Amino acid sequence: MRFVVLTVLIGTLSCSIGAPREPLEVKNGPQPNHLVPVNPRPDAYLTLIHEKLHVTNPNYVSFTFLPSFAGETVVSVYSANRDGAESFHITTTRASSSLYASMPRNNREQVSKEVRISRFDAEIDAEFAAAIQRAWASLLLRTRYPNTAYFGLDGYTARFTAAVRPMGELWGETWSPHNSLPKELVNLGLALADYCSSDPATRPTQRAKLLKQLESFTRRARNA
Repeated sequence: MRFVVLTVLIGTLSCSIGAPREPLEVKNGPQPNHLVPVNPRPDAYLTLIHEKLHVTNPNYVSFTFLPSFAGETVVSVYSANRDGAESFHITTTRASSSLYASMPRNNREQVSKEVRISRFDAEIDAEFAAAIQRAWASLLLRTRYPNTAYFGLDGYTARFTAAVRPMGELWGETWSPHNSLPKELVNLGLALADYCSSDPATRPTQRAKLLKQLESFTRRARNA
């Protein structure tokens, strides 16, 4: 009986080794509960996003929201040194309409279209800035390629960066996530954009709520 089993195994291995070699492909599957690496070669669209919406040095974190059919949004959290004192800030920039559609190759008229850019700034405290950085970093440190293909054509893409010492800047992205840690991080990014453009009188209440959400997210992301 042992001889028969060994013969079958040898036969199986021989067939595997002798089979034609083809490129590996992955099947479509569920969305991962983590971010995936960013393509290191930005195309013309992403270059335009950087030129128009990335107006600060996000030395804490950034969040880039790229919907398929609406205006894009970028949120950056950063520190600045003024007269020897460190301060912390959130800047949000929003395109009034799709920058993608403003490119000649992406519209029917095949012309470059003007898009209005709005900018909002808010100063925050060190604790708030650190809580945001910890939340972003906790998920970015788990960034890896998925086992299945899940990207689509519509929906939105969200990109995240965080500066983590001594590693430098980490990058990751997700496409239209749902019921997952990436979805929660997208919601936090959008909430920070709203915070930055809101009435200053309402910010203390928003800050307290966001701080709890950020701390809860960080704990769960680290243990995921």
